[in-house]
Amino acid sequence: AVDDKFSDLVKATKKAIEGCKLGIAQKDSSVKKEFKAIHLEGGINTTADEQSVAFQNEKNLLFSTWNNSLTATTKKIWNFADRSTLQLAQQQGNTWQLKESFSALKESTDGQYVTTPSFSDDGHTLYFSMCKEEVALQWRCDIYKSDMANGVWQKAEKLNTSINLPTANNLWPHVGKAPGGEEALYFSSNRNPGKGYDLFYAVRNGDGSFQRAKTLGAPINTKGDEIAPFYDYESNTLFFSTNGMGGLGGFDVVGAQRLVIGDFLNPENLGMPVNSGADDYGFVYKARKNRSEERRVGKECRSRW
Repeated sequence: AVDDKFSDLVKATKKAIEGCKLGIAQKDSSVKKEFKAIHLEGGINTTADEQSVAFQNEKNLLFSTWNNSLTATTKKIWNFADRSTLQLAQQQGNTWQLKESFSALKESTDGQYVTTPSFSDDGHTLYFSMCKEEVALQWRCDIYKSDMANGVWQKAEKLNTSINLPTANNLWPHVGKAPGGEEALYFSSNRNPGKGYDLFYAVRNGDGSFQRAKTLGAPINTKGDEIAPFYDYESNTLFFSTNGMGGLGGFDVVGAQRLVIGDFLNPENLGMPVNSGADDYGFVYKARKNRSEERRVGKECRSRW
């Protein structure tokens, strides 16, 4: 019965069992893996948290880093010790090397937590989240954008309340196609009380402004959390991470294809090596030169975003 006090426990148990079955099946070496996960060296991965990979083009990628340490401002109040910053890496041959701290937006982001970057399809608009520690150890995040003009990134501007709800966290912006086929911005927010983080989208108008954001609803959003959307134009697939559909770990990466009529198919778990027993989110992949090329994955397996 729906009101059975054990119904949620039964559902959680069934999800865990399905996750175990998925894990066993993924161990089968005969199962073809569509993706190849590569651990990046070249000074990119450190003892800090490296998160939110964004490919600007074939040669440049952006990501955020944060060492997750705390500091005591008083005997009873703790705060995050360091700010999350954006870093730039470049491809050199078959490897990626850390180049420098991304300082192009320093004037408008200095002293803030800057995270979850993504680029427009042409690489000329950068979307990202900027967070403030308004209450000790609690973030308040909004989505910003910066446009490139004459090779220079312009001062970042905060998106209006069509996207940023002042009473909620607004994170993980990523451009894509709306359910109706329009250009849109996907993002994650906890604006619906009692529902955790859900995915939303806002249709982009011809003048560059956005219409009021709408929730995606089922089958994308669940009673759990949905974060880190990534839209692939080639396959019209929306990838994201969720802890509400079962899987190999807490957050698993899933993909849902958008049909021409505007509906999304039921999300499918990407399996290994994309997913693991840890929290897997921030999934993106580098564009392929041809359809037979194996897709290289960028993601993080962290417990905080």
